[in-house]
Amino acid sequence: MQLGMIGLGRMGSGMTDRLREHGHEIQTYDPNVEARTADSLQQLKEQLEAPRAFWMMIPAGAITESTFHELLEIADARPRLAQVAAQLIDLGQQPHDRLAQLGRELIEMERRVIGPESPDVLGTMANLAGTLLYEGRYAEAEKLARETVALESRVLGPEHPTTLQTTGMVLGALIEQSHYADAEKLGRDTLERDLRVFGFDHPETALTRYSLACLAARRGHKEEALSLLSEAVDHGLGTPSQLNLGQDPDLNSLHGDPQFAALVAHAKELATKNIKPATTPRPSSQKN
Repeated sequence: MQLGMIGLGRMGSGMTDRLREHGHEIQTYDPNVEARTADSLQQLKEQLEAPRAFWMMIPAGAITESTFHELLEIADARPRLAQVAAQLIDLGQQPHDRLAQLGRELIEMERRVIGPESPDVLGTMANLAGTLLYEGRYAEAEKLARETVALESRVLGPEHPTTLQTTGMVLGALIEQSHYADAEKLGRDTLERDLRVFGFDHPETALTRYSLACLAARRGHKEEALSLLSEAVDHGLGTPSQLNLGQDPDLNSLHGDPQFAALVAHAKELATKNIKPATTPRPSSQKN
């Protein structure tokens, strides 16, 4: 694998060493470090073969944004916000609202370069909708997710797995805005399609059941919520959601109910069985 590493501080240099030890070809750029392979981002690009991959490991501040924008201008036509944003979020280098702004700029660039209905553009739109949802900007998230679903339905098909996953973002945004009637209709329709496309025990189907359970709990429909939760827990719900069942504020109306307490305990038991100990130590997540 080839990779362009941007930033050779403690974290960046350590990752470069580890990757090279495993046989990967790593080209590097950092204007403050002599032991680099490139003297500019343009030269770094020229040292890599297409399709080029870059990894930014640089400190917070104006340098992050300026490097990001310069990289967008010189990189191949398919840079992905998901990769860059995930690194920045993990390192705590940018507030989420700034990432959202960078996401919009990337969407416009991708639309110009590779076309408005390219799968890469759709992926970036979905990633940005997820960022907005995470930030609590629910109306913006709903609007962008609906736009993405409309494009995905036309380009990929209304029952394509990617379309259904993005539809889940619309559902989440509707629930958070207390648009319960619309959320109920969309959730039931999505569950029917999930069952056809993914099957009864798939994690995506379980997530839709979980969303509908949260909706029912918020509306005070306790028996419906417990039934949906039970199906989700026993048929595909992921370990993080199982462990978080008792702390989810959407389920507060179920606290004190013995059935819910038993379900929380059951979910934790299942999650514990699914957690496997790591066989190798994970790299440090310290900043530069």
